[in-house]
Amino acid sequence: MADCDDGGHTEHADEGWQLGFVDDPTDVRLLNSAYFPSKVGGKPAWLKLENLPTSDRLECTTCGEPLLFLLQLYSGGLFETDDCYHRAVYLFCCPTGNCCQAGRMGSFKAFRNQLPRENPYYPFDALPDPSEDDPDDKTGLVHSKQPLCIVCGVAGDKQCANCKRAHYCSKAHQSWHWKSGGHKTECSPDTEPFDGDMFVGFPELEIITEPEILPDTPERSEEERMKAYKKMVQDLKIDDTKDESLDEVKKMHKVDPKLLEFRARIKDEPTQVVRHKKGGPPLWIGNRQPAEGDIPPCSHCGGARVFEFEVLPQLLNHLKLDEDMSKDSMDFGVLAVYVCENSCSAGTEGYVDEIVWHNKVNAS
Repeated sequence: MADCDDGGHTEHADEGWQLGFVDDPTDVRLLNSAYFPSKVGGKPAWLKLENLPTSDRLECTTCGEPLLFLLQLYSGGLFETDDCYHRAVYLFCCPTGNCCQAGRMGSFKAFRNQLPRENPYYPFDALPDPSEDDPDDKTGLVHSKQPLCIVCGVAGDKQCANCKRAHYCSKAHQSWHWKSGGHKTECSPDTEPFDGDMFVGFPELEIITEPEILPDTPERSEEERMKAYKKMVQDLKIDDTKDESLDEVKKMHKVDPKLLEFRARIKDEPTQVVRHKKGGPPLWIGNRQPAEGDIPPCSHCGGARVFEFEVLPQLLNHLKLDEDMSKDSMDFGVLAVYVCENSCSAGTEGYVDEIVWHNKVNAS
């Protein structure tokens, strides 16, 4: 049944759409792999604890530098197959602004992984939450079956030649750890194993999801649409003084209609950072949308790839780019992730490459 807000307008859930919002984690231990989190930043909470993406798959194809972990979404139950009881998609990005071009580019990469309920990594039944009264309670703490980069948490197939304890994904992260991460002063074969608290990346935040609720509003008249439009162009600091039709106002001010549509859809929940619905359609912010053939079929089973979720530019406000990155920092419009329509079993063997489409705001 539809709900009624304080203004007397009825509301309904747009069936299938889930919105993601970020918040500081209530307990960072719940962001460990065994609790199957959805999260932004920090280090990846890998689902399968081995056969991780290799470092060459995690390089920006434009600049060659290591990609950084952006977020992961847990979606167990999205596909009703035995090998998809647990399932997650991981998104990585290049933090360099010049690399973040529109279209299907290698500065954003997605990986899918899934597991049956009975697997060698996690218990059959859900674990209890760690004790709030005991900060040392390690319930749910699991360790990768292969070495991880101490700087970013991805597969670390390189190691320090001296201490042989610190592992890295790349020379770039090894150099950073030596110069800025303190390894120069602590490197010794007798050093205790590193706990991996030092990292280069984005702040760790929890993603909380809830259904999208849209108001049930009747079709508006031209006068009502004009009134709403004029308010929007006023918010955009556009001088709107002539008595023109809605289409004439749009043409006169060259306000991007795609951007206006985007803002209109998110206005009731302006802090959303993720939109999730298998099969879409995506909410675009610009005109550069995939044409037929731009999204290739799954390279493993041959099935078509379908839209699963998108990341909105509001997330940039939470990444502290100005504080931690150079002025040439990452920027994006909408990042739409396309996955195998079958979520095929290749995802149980390792981490399968999926497709990210970058939909940028139209150039003014």
